[in-house]
Amino acid sequence: MDKDIENIISQGKDFALYRLPLQTTCHFIDGQKPTKEVQSLSRLCDIEGFLISPFSTDGCEKTLLIRGNNLCFELPTNGDYLHIDYHLNNEKSSYTEDFERFSSALRDGDLKKIVLARKPFIQIDYNANETLHFFLKACNLYPRNFVTLWHTSLSGTWLVATPELLLEQEGNTFRTMALAGTRSIHEKDVVDVESWDAKNRHEQQMVADYISGILNDKGTIVESAGPYPSQSGELMHLRTDYTFNSTSPVGDILSSLHPTPAVCGFPKQIAYDKIVSLESIDREYYAGFCGPLNINKRSGLYVTLRCMKFVQGGAYAYAGGGLLKESNASEEWTETCRKIETLLKILE
Repeated sequence: MDKDIENIISQGKDFALYRLPLQTTCHFIDGQKPTKEVQSLSRLCDIEGFLISPFSTDGCEKTLLIRGNNLCFELPTNGDYLHIDYHLNNEKSSYTEDFERFSSALRDGDLKKIVLARKPFIQIDYNANETLHFFLKACNLYPRNFVTLWHTSLSGTWLVATPELLLEQEGNTFRTMALAGTRSIHEKDVVDVESWDAKNRHEQQMVADYISGILNDKGTIVESAGPYPSQSGELMHLRTDYTFNSTSPVGDILSSLHPTPAVCGFPKQIAYDKIVSLESIDREYYAGFCGPLNINKRSGLYVTLRCMKFVQGGAYAYAGGGLLKESNASEEWTETCRKIETLLKILE
Protein backbone atom coordinates (compact mmCIF):
# COMPACT_ATOMS: atom_id res chain seq x y z
CA MET A 1 0.00 0.00 0.00
CA ASP A 2 1.25 3.49 -0.85
CA LYS A 3 2.81 5.20 2.19
CA ASP A 4 1.31 8.49 0.98
CA ILE A 5 -2.14 7.07 1.79
CA GLU A 6 -1.14 6.30 5.38
CA ASN A 7 0.44 9.76 5.71
CA ILE A 8 -2.70 11.55 4.49
CA ILE A 9 -4.86 9.59 6.94
CA SER A 10 -2.50 10.12 9.90
CA GLN A 11 -2.25 13.86 9.21
CA GLY A 12 -6.02 14.35 9.35
CA LYS A 13 -6.38 15.58 5.78
CA ASP A 14 -9.60 15.15 3.82
CA PHE A 15 -9.82 11.84 1.94
CA ALA A 16 -12.17 9.10 0.79
CA LEU A 17 -11.28 5.42 0.56
CA TYR A 18 -13.72 2.90 -0.92
CA ARG A 19 -14.15 -0.62 -2.28
CA LEU A 20 -17.08 -1.54 -4.50
CA PRO A 21 -19.05 -4.77 -3.84
CA LEU A 22 -17.42 -8.02 -4.97
CA GLN A 23 -14.22 -6.26 -6.05
CA THR A 24 -10.67 -6.43 -4.72
CA THR A 25 -9.46 -3.02 -5.90
CA CYS A 26 -9.59 -0.13 -3.42
CA HIS A 27 -9.81 3.49 -4.55
CA PHE A 28 -8.35 6.41 -2.61
CA ILE A 29 -9.33 10.03 -3.30
CA ASP A 30 -6.42 11.96 -1.80
CA GLY A 31 -8.10 15.31 -1.11
CA GLN A 32 -5.52 17.32 -3.09
CA LYS A 33 -8.34 19.60 -4.24
CA PRO A 34 -10.40 21.41 -1.57
CA THR A 35 -13.53 19.58 -0.41
CA LYS A 36 -16.51 21.30 -1.99
CA GLU A 37 -19.90 21.97 -0.45
CA VAL A 38 -22.65 20.98 -2.89
CA GLN A 39 -25.48 23.49 -2.67
CA SER A 40 -27.93 21.59 -4.85
CA LEU A 41 -28.23 18.02 -6.12
CA SER A 42 -29.24 19.47 -9.48
CA ARG A 43 -25.56 20.29 -10.11
CA LEU A 44 -24.25 16.73 -9.75
CA CYS A 45 -23.93 16.20 -13.50
CA ASP A 46 -21.10 18.74 -13.66
CA ILE A 47 -18.81 17.57 -10.83
CA GLU A 48 -16.55 14.61 -10.05
CA GLY A 49 -15.37 13.13 -6.77
CA PHE A 50 -16.61 11.22 -3.74
CA LEU A 51 -20.01 12.46 -2.56
CA ILE A 52 -21.29 12.34 1.01
CA SER A 53 -24.78 13.56 1.85
CA PRO A 54 -26.63 13.51 5.21
CA PHE A 55 -30.04 12.06 5.99
CA SER A 56 -31.40 15.59 6.43
CA THR A 57 -30.09 18.71 4.77
CA ASP A 58 -32.08 20.79 7.27
CA GLY A 59 -29.41 20.34 9.97
CA CYS A 60 -25.76 21.26 10.38
CA GLU A 61 -24.44 18.54 8.07
CA LYS A 62 -23.71 19.50 4.46
CA THR A 63 -23.55 17.59 1.21
CA LEU A 64 -19.83 17.45 0.45
CA LEU A 65 -17.67 16.41 -2.50
CA ILE A 66 -14.22 15.05 -1.63
CA ARG A 67 -11.90 15.70 -4.56
CA GLY A 68 -8.36 14.89 -5.66
CA ASN A 69 -6.28 12.22 -7.35
CA ASN A 70 -7.71 8.70 -7.57
CA LEU A 71 -5.11 6.19 -6.34
CA CYS A 72 -5.73 2.44 -6.52
CA PHE A 73 -4.38 -0.57 -4.65
CA GLU A 74 -5.34 -4.21 -4.26
CA LEU A 75 -6.69 -5.57 -1.00
CA PRO A 76 -4.00 -7.30 1.07
CA THR A 77 -4.36 -11.06 1.21
CA ASN A 78 -2.53 -11.78 4.48
CA GLY A 79 -5.55 -11.03 6.73
CA ASP A 80 -3.38 -9.69 9.58
CA TYR A 81 -5.88 -7.33 11.21
CA LEU A 82 -6.03 -5.40 14.45
CA HIS A 83 -8.08 -6.65 17.39
CA ILE A 84 -9.31 -3.80 19.61
CA ASP A 85 -10.76 -4.00 23.11
CA TYR A 86 -14.02 -2.10 23.31
CA HIS A 87 -16.95 -1.37 25.60
CA LEU A 88 -20.43 -0.84 24.13
CA ASN A 89 -22.63 1.56 26.08
CA ASN A 90 -26.26 0.57 26.55
CA GLU A 91 -28.87 3.23 25.71
CA LYS A 92 -31.90 0.94 25.69
CA SER A 93 -33.98 3.25 27.87
CA SER A 94 -33.76 6.14 25.39
CA TYR A 95 -34.49 3.75 22.50
CA THR A 96 -37.58 2.47 24.32
CA GLU A 97 -38.82 6.02 24.84
CA ASP A 98 -38.34 6.75 21.14
CA PHE A 99 -40.13 3.51 20.26
CA GLU A 100 -43.17 4.57 22.30
CA ARG A 101 -43.29 7.98 20.61
CA PHE A 102 -43.00 6.44 17.15
CA SER A 103 -45.58 3.75 17.95
CA SER A 104 -48.01 6.42 19.07
CA ALA A 105 -47.52 8.27 15.78
CA LEU A 106 -48.22 5.03 13.88
CA ARG A 107 -51.42 4.38 15.84
CA ASP A 108 -52.82 7.89 15.75
CA GLY A 109 -51.99 9.23 12.29
CA ASP A 110 -51.61 8.41 8.61
CA LEU A 111 -48.21 6.77 8.98
CA LYS A 112 -47.84 3.23 7.65
CA LYS A 113 -44.14 2.82 8.41
CA ILE A 114 -41.42 4.78 10.20
CA VAL A 115 -37.75 3.95 10.74
CA LEU A 116 -36.34 4.31 14.25
CA ALA A 117 -32.55 4.67 14.67
CA ARG A 118 -30.14 4.51 17.59
CA LYS A 119 -26.45 5.33 18.06
CA PRO A 120 -24.73 3.67 21.02
CA PHE A 121 -21.23 4.81 21.92
CA ILE A 122 -18.36 2.33 21.63
CA GLN A 123 -15.44 3.12 23.91
CA ILE A 124 -12.18 2.28 22.12
CA ASP A 125 -8.61 3.47 22.18
CA TYR A 126 -7.43 4.03 18.60
CA ASN A 127 -5.41 6.32 16.35
CA ALA A 128 -6.18 7.65 12.87
CA ASN A 129 -4.09 5.05 11.03
CA GLU A 130 -5.92 2.24 12.79
CA THR A 131 -9.12 3.31 11.05
CA LEU A 132 -7.42 2.16 7.84
CA HIS A 133 -7.05 -1.32 9.36
CA PHE A 134 -10.75 -1.25 10.30
CA PHE A 135 -11.56 -0.47 6.66
CA LEU A 136 -9.45 -3.37 5.38
CA LYS A 137 -11.03 -5.77 7.86
CA ALA A 138 -14.53 -4.61 6.86
CA CYS A 139 -13.65 -5.33 3.22
CA ASN A 140 -12.60 -8.85 4.22
CA LEU A 141 -15.68 -9.51 6.38
CA TYR A 142 -18.26 -8.08 4.00
CA PRO A 143 -17.22 -8.70 0.36
CA ARG A 144 -20.79 -8.12 -0.91
CA ASN A 145 -21.06 -4.68 0.70
CA PHE A 146 -19.90 -1.25 -0.37
CA VAL A 147 -17.17 -0.37 2.14
CA THR A 148 -15.82 3.13 2.60
CA LEU A 149 -13.80 5.20 5.03
CA TRP A 150 -13.87 8.96 4.68
CA HIS A 151 -12.73 12.03 6.58
CA THR A 152 -13.29 15.76 6.18
CA SER A 153 -12.88 18.59 8.66
CA LEU A 154 -16.64 19.23 8.36
CA SER A 155 -17.97 15.67 8.63
CA GLY A 156 -15.42 13.92 10.83
CA THR A 157 -14.34 10.32 10.16
CA TRP A 158 -16.86 7.67 9.10
CA LEU A 159 -16.57 3.96 8.32
CA VAL A 160 -19.41 2.40 6.31
CA ALA A 161 -20.10 -1.20 5.21
CA THR A 162 -23.49 -0.91 3.57
CA PRO A 163 -25.48 -3.53 1.64
CA GLU A 164 -27.85 -1.03 0.00
CA LEU A 165 -27.35 0.59 -3.40
CA LEU A 166 -29.25 3.85 -3.83
CA LEU A 167 -28.33 4.68 -7.43
CA GLU A 168 -25.76 3.48 -9.94
CA GLN A 169 -25.35 5.26 -13.27
CA GLU A 170 -23.50 4.65 -16.50
CA GLY A 171 -24.74 6.91 -19.29
CA ASN A 172 -28.54 6.77 -19.39
CA THR A 173 -28.67 3.35 -17.68
CA PHE A 174 -29.34 3.25 -13.95
CA ARG A 175 -29.61 0.57 -11.26
CA THR A 176 -31.17 0.68 -7.82
CA MET A 177 -32.71 -1.72 -5.29
CA ALA A 178 -35.48 -2.02 -2.72
CA LEU A 179 -33.89 -3.53 0.41
CA ALA A 180 -35.83 -4.08 3.63
CA GLY A 181 -36.68 -6.71 6.21
CA THR A 182 -34.07 -8.39 8.40
CA ARG A 183 -33.44 -11.93 9.63
CA SER A 184 -30.41 -13.86 10.85
CA ILE A 185 -28.74 -16.14 8.31
CA HIS A 186 -28.96 -18.88 10.94
CA GLU A 187 -32.77 -18.91 11.05
CA LYS A 188 -34.59 -21.84 9.52
CA ASP A 189 -35.63 -21.52 5.85
CA VAL A 190 -34.27 -17.96 5.65
CA VAL A 191 -33.36 -18.44 1.96
CA ASP A 192 -37.02 -19.17 1.14
CA VAL A 193 -38.97 -15.94 0.55
CA GLU A 194 -42.23 -17.67 1.45
CA SER A 195 -40.89 -18.42 4.94
CA TRP A 196 -40.50 -14.73 5.79
CA ASP A 197 -43.14 -13.34 8.14
CA ALA A 198 -45.83 -10.91 7.01
CA LYS A 199 -44.23 -7.92 8.77
CA ASN A 200 -40.90 -8.24 6.92
CA ARG A 201 -42.55 -8.92 3.57
CA HIS A 202 -44.97 -6.02 3.95
CA GLU A 203 -42.12 -3.70 4.91
CA GLN A 204 -40.08 -4.65 1.82
CA GLN A 205 -43.10 -4.45 -0.49
CA MET A 206 -43.74 -0.91 0.72
CA VAL A 207 -40.22 0.08 -0.30
CA ALA A 208 -40.48 -1.74 -3.64
CA ASP A 209 -43.80 -0.07 -4.51
CA TYR A 210 -42.36 3.36 -3.68
CA ILE A 211 -39.21 2.87 -5.74
CA SER A 212 -40.96 1.38 -8.77
CA GLY A 213 -43.35 4.33 -8.73
CA ILE A 214 -40.45 6.80 -8.80
CA LEU A 215 -38.71 4.90 -11.59
CA ASN A 216 -41.83 4.77 -13.74
CA ASP A 217 -42.15 8.52 -13.31
CA LYS A 218 -38.48 9.22 -14.14
CA GLY A 219 -37.84 6.68 -16.89
CA THR A 220 -38.52 3.17 -18.14
CA ILE A 221 -37.91 0.06 -16.06
CA VAL A 222 -35.99 -2.37 -18.24
CA GLU A 223 -35.67 -5.20 -15.75
CA SER A 224 -36.66 -6.06 -12.20
CA ALA A 225 -35.79 -9.12 -10.13
CA GLY A 226 -37.11 -10.08 -6.71
CA PRO A 227 -37.88 -10.01 -3.98
CA TYR A 228 -35.21 -12.51 -2.95
CA PRO A 229 -33.15 -13.00 0.23
CA SER A 230 -29.81 -11.17 0.05
CA GLN A 231 -27.01 -11.81 2.52
CA SER A 232 -25.02 -9.10 4.30
CA GLY A 233 -22.66 -10.61 6.83
CA GLU A 234 -24.69 -12.55 9.39
CA LEU A 235 -27.94 -10.94 8.23
CA MET A 236 -30.43 -11.54 5.44
CA HIS A 237 -32.63 -8.89 3.84
CA LEU A 238 -35.34 -9.03 1.19
CA ARG A 239 -34.22 -7.34 -2.01
CA THR A 240 -35.63 -6.36 -5.38
CA ASP A 241 -33.24 -5.13 -8.10
CA TYR A 242 -34.15 -2.62 -10.80
CA THR A 243 -32.48 -1.57 -14.03
CA PHE A 244 -34.01 1.44 -15.77
CA ASN A 245 -33.30 3.94 -18.50
CA SER A 246 -33.74 7.66 -18.00
CA THR A 247 -32.67 10.98 -19.46
CA SER A 248 -33.43 12.76 -16.17
CA PRO A 249 -30.44 14.35 -14.40
CA VAL A 250 -28.94 12.13 -11.70
CA GLY A 251 -29.61 14.79 -9.06
CA ASP A 252 -33.30 14.85 -9.96
CA ILE A 253 -33.58 11.07 -9.55
CA LEU A 254 -31.67 11.17 -6.25
CA SER A 255 -33.92 13.91 -4.89
CA SER A 256 -36.96 11.78 -5.66
CA LEU A 257 -35.54 8.55 -4.23
CA HIS A 258 -33.91 9.84 -1.04
CA PRO A 259 -34.82 9.14 1.64
CA THR A 260 -36.54 5.90 0.63
CA PRO A 261 -39.04 4.18 2.97
CA ALA A 262 -36.20 1.77 3.84
CA VAL A 263 -34.52 4.46 5.98
CA CYS A 264 -37.37 6.93 6.53
CA GLY A 265 -40.88 5.54 6.28
CA PHE A 266 -44.11 5.95 4.37
CA PRO A 267 -45.69 8.29 3.46
CA LYS A 268 -42.23 9.81 3.13
CA GLN A 269 -42.85 13.41 4.14
CA ILE A 270 -44.96 12.52 7.18
CA ALA A 271 -42.36 9.98 8.33
CA TYR A 272 -39.51 12.42 7.72
CA ASP A 273 -41.18 15.15 9.76
CA LYS A 274 -41.83 12.73 12.64
CA ILE A 275 -38.22 11.52 12.64
CA VAL A 276 -36.85 15.05 12.72
CA SER A 277 -39.21 16.08 15.54
CA LEU A 278 -39.39 12.90 17.66
CA GLU A 279 -36.16 10.91 17.30
CA SER A 280 -33.75 11.64 20.16
CA ILE A 281 -30.53 11.17 18.14
CA ASP A 282 -28.99 13.27 15.41
CA ARG A 283 -28.57 10.93 12.44
CA GLU A 284 -25.94 13.17 10.79
CA TYR A 285 -24.69 11.17 7.77
CA TYR A 286 -26.36 7.91 8.84
CA ALA A 287 -29.15 6.99 6.38
CA GLY A 288 -27.84 9.56 3.93
CA PHE A 289 -25.84 8.42 0.91
CA CYS A 290 -22.25 8.30 -0.26
CA GLY A 291 -20.06 7.03 -3.09
CA PRO A 292 -18.09 7.87 -6.22
CA LEU A 293 -19.70 10.43 -8.52
CA ASN A 294 -18.83 10.68 -12.23
CA ILE A 295 -15.49 8.89 -11.73
CA ASN A 296 -14.46 7.24 -15.00
CA LYS A 297 -17.90 8.24 -16.32
CA ARG A 298 -19.68 6.11 -13.71
CA SER A 299 -21.43 6.81 -10.41
CA GLY A 300 -22.26 4.46 -7.55
CA LEU A 301 -24.09 5.97 -4.60
CA TYR A 302 -25.01 3.83 -1.59
CA VAL A 303 -27.20 4.37 1.45
CA THR A 304 -25.02 5.11 4.49
CA LEU A 305 -25.91 2.12 6.68
CA ARG A 306 -23.86 -0.19 8.98
CA CYS A 307 -21.72 2.79 9.83
CA MET A 308 -19.80 4.35 12.68
CA LYS A 309 -18.47 7.83 13.29
CA PHE A 310 -15.09 8.03 15.03
CA VAL A 311 -14.71 10.65 17.74
CA GLN A 312 -12.35 11.22 20.66
CA GLY A 313 -12.38 8.14 22.90
CA GLY A 314 -14.37 5.91 20.59
CA ALA A 315 -17.07 5.80 17.97
CA TYR A 316 -20.82 6.07 17.59
CA ALA A 317 -22.40 3.03 15.91
CA TYR A 318 -25.61 3.66 13.97
CA ALA A 319 -28.43 1.21 13.34
CA GLY A 320 -32.16 1.37 12.70
CA GLY A 321 -35.22 -0.65 11.84
CA GLY A 322 -38.61 -0.13 10.26
CA LEU A 323 -41.61 0.03 12.55
CA LEU A 324 -45.17 -0.86 11.60
CA LYS A 325 -48.24 -0.66 13.83
CA GLU A 326 -47.75 -4.29 14.87
CA SER A 327 -44.04 -3.90 15.73
CA ASN A 328 -42.75 -5.21 19.05
CA ALA A 329 -40.18 -3.15 21.00
CA SER A 330 -38.12 -6.15 22.11
CA GLU A 331 -37.94 -7.62 18.61
CA GLU A 332 -36.99 -4.28 17.06
CA TRP A 333 -34.28 -3.74 19.69
CA THR A 334 -32.85 -7.17 18.89
CA GLU A 335 -32.77 -6.33 15.19
CA THR A 336 -30.72 -3.19 15.81
CA CYS A 337 -28.36 -5.18 18.06
CA ARG A 338 -27.75 -7.62 15.21
CA LYS A 339 -26.91 -4.75 12.88
CA ILE A 340 -24.54 -3.18 15.39
CA GLU A 341 -22.86 -6.57 15.82
CA THR A 342 -21.72 -6.31 12.18
CA LEU A 343 -19.74 -3.22 13.20
CA LEU A 344 -18.36 -4.74 16.40
CA LYS A 345 -16.92 -7.65 14.37
CA ILE A 346 -14.71 -5.12 12.60
CA LEU A 347 -13.10 -4.27 15.94
CA GLU A 348 -12.85 -7.79 17.36
